[in-house]
Amino acid sequence: MCPVENKNIICYLPIETVARELDAKVYLATELVKKGFACVLGAKGGVMLHMLNINAPFVHIDKGVNPGKIEFLKKLKNRGGIVFDLLEEGGVYSDMMSVLLPYHEDVLPCVDAVLLWGEAQKQIIMENRKNIRDGQLMVTGYPSFDLLQNDKLDYYEKLSRQNKEIGKGYILINTNFACFNGQIGFEESKRVNKNADYLYVEEQRVKYQEQCEYEKKVYNYFIEMVQSLAKQLKDIRIVVRPHPAENFSNYEKHFEEISNVRVIRQGSVREWIINAKAVIHHDCTTGIESFLMGIPTISYVPILEKKRTCSLPIDASEKVSTLNSLIQMMDALIEDNVFSYSEPYGDKVQRMSPVIANISFKAAERIVACVEEIVKDKYKKRDGYRQTINLRLHWLMLRSRIAKTLKIFFKEKTNDNISQYQRNKFQGISRNDICRRLMILRELDQAMPDVNVKKIFENTYLLQRQ
Repeated sequence: MCPVENKNIICYLPIETVARELDAKVYLATELVKKGFACVLGAKGGVMLHMLNINAPFVHIDKGVNPGKIEFLKKLKNRGGIVFDLLEEGGVYSDMMSVLLPYHEDVLPCVDAVLLWGEAQKQIIMENRKNIRDGQLMVTGYPSFDLLQNDKLDYYEKLSRQNKEIGKGYILINTNFACFNGQIGFEESKRVNKNADYLYVEEQRVKYQEQCEYEKKVYNYFIEMVQSLAKQLKDIRIVVRPHPAENFSNYEKHFEEISNVRVIRQGSVREWIINAKAVIHHDCTTGIESFLMGIPTISYVPILEKKRTCSLPIDASEKVSTLNSLIQMMDALIEDNVFSYSEPYGDKVQRMSPVIANISFKAAERIVACVEEIVKDKYKKRDGYRQTINLRLHWLMLRSRIAKTLKIFFKEKTNDNISQYQRNKFQGISRNDICRRLMILRELDQAMPDVNVKKIFENTYLLQRQ
C-alpha cells in the first residue's frame, strides 16, 4: 500500500497560556500546513478530546512532558500516534536539575522525539539519562524565537497596531514573582496539576517557601522602583506587566493613585515590548526577548541569589543594582537617547546560543523536517486509517461527549483563586485571533498558502490548506 499522505495526518498543538503561546503555535501550524499537514490547535482539553477520538494518523506536539503524563502518553502511542516533546516553558534554563526534571527514565520511552531549545540541554540529558534512543534528542530551537529574527520582527509591530491600547515610548516593567505573588499557592497549584505529584514532594515545598522569601524581597524592591521612576519621570508612561500566574490586583492596589503607571495583562508581551522605550525586569525570559528585539533591556538586581534566579535573561541585559543608577540610566535614555551595554552585543548572543539554538536559523523549519522524517518512517502504510479527514463526521460524533467532558472539567475548578488563575492563563481564543495572525504571517511570507480556519468547538480550531 502507498504511504499515508501528509494531508491525511493531523498535528495537534495544545495551548495553555494564550498570551505566551498563541503566536508561536499559529506560526508553527502555518509551517506544517505548508507541507500539507492539517493542524488542530487550541485549548488543551479540546485538543486532547479530538485527538483521542479521531480515527486518523496523528502527531501530538506536547508542550512539556513529565512523569505525570506517562499514562496519557502511553495511550497516544497505543492509538498509533507520534509524540514529540517541545518544552514551552523552562527551555531557557540550562542547569542540570531544571533540564532533567521533565525527562524521567520512564518518560523517554513514551516520546518519539524530544525537540530541544539548545545543545546545552541536549548534553545534560545525554550525560544523565541512559535509555535514550539514537536520534531521539533533536536540537531545533523554539519557534517563538523565529519571530524575533529580522525577517519576522515586523510581525509584532503589525500585531500591535491592531491593539488600540498600545502606544509608543513607555517604560515596560515585566515582573515574574509567581511564588510570592502568585494567584494560587503551593497547595492550590497541587490541585491544578493533579498528575504531577513529583513536583509537590516535601523537598519541593521547602524550595517553594525559600523562593517565596526571595521573591518577597525583590517584589518590594520593584514596587519601590516603579513608584520612584513614576515620580522622577512624570511625563513618561510606565507599563507594568505581571507574569500570567501572578496576582494582578496587588499591583493595581500599589499603583492606583499614580497617574502615569498602568498595570496591563492584554495581548502578547511582545506587542508591548516592540513599542517600549526600555524594558526592565529581574530575571524574566522577556529580558531575552526584548534584547533580541533591539529594545534597551535592564535587569534590576538590588539583590541577587543565583540559585533563585535564571541567569540567561540577566546576562542578556544591562545589570543594574541600585535605584539611583537605574534612574540615571532612564534619564539618559529618555532625555538624550543614550543607552549602551557594558558587554558587546555579539558576546551576549554567543552566550545565549548553546541554550537558544535558533538565533540564526528557523526552529519551525527544523521541527517540520523532524515531523516529516518520523511520519515517513512511521506511516509507511495506511494501516487501516481513513484517507481523508471528515470534519463534519468527527464533529457529530464528538460534540455531545466534548460538551459533557468540558462541563465537568470546568465545574471542578470551584476555588476562586484557581478560577482566576485559569482565566489569567487562558482568556479564550477566537477565530479572529487566529485569522489576524495568519494575515500578518502571509504579509511576511509570500510562500505561505491560503489557510482555512474551522472552529471545531470552543477555543479549538482546525487549520488546513484551502
